[in-house]
Amino acid sequence: MRAPTSRRSVAIDRRPVLKLVRMRLVFLAVLIATLAVRALAQSAPPIVVASENMLIYPREQFVMPDVHVGDCSAPITFTITNVGDKPLHLRGEAPVVVSGDDPTLYSVVREPPNTLAPGASATFRMVFAPTDLGQKSVLVTIITNDRDGQSYSFYVIGNGVGSPRSEL
Repeated sequence: MRAPTSRRSVAIDRRPVLKLVRMRLVFLAVLIATLAVRALAQSAPPIVVASENMLIYPREQFVMPDVHVGDCSAPITFTITNVGDKPLHLRGEAPVVVSGDDPTLYSVVREPPNTLAPGASATFRMVFAPTDLGQKSVLVTIITNDRDGQSYSFYVIGNGVGSPRSEL
């Protein structure tokens, strides 16, 4: 018969190990966030566009107020800001290009200047003149000297509504 053996329980303090694991996870999270910010900074144009105090992000939509068929909207002002550290050159005689499904219904009535200094802003204005009922959309592209020939594009959507009532 065997003599009973006593088992000693040894308490292992796992707090230092857990602390080390947490520190490594925090380090990895910070590293990933830093790399993501750098990647976004390199791919995003140094330009910001806004209208009516709302930022318009690349490839997002700006919805214009409804306009009666046969009428023309009031000009909508868009503000371009150079958030980069170098001058931003807008290319071409008409650096704001309207394309897409319904480009003839939208007009740029005032172009921005060709150069924006770092931190400077400029505006351009557009109008919408629907010829029939329904939603009409275009892609607005601002052509710049940005890295890799990138440009800044966003969608503008307008809605042609019923004809205005004739006054009695």
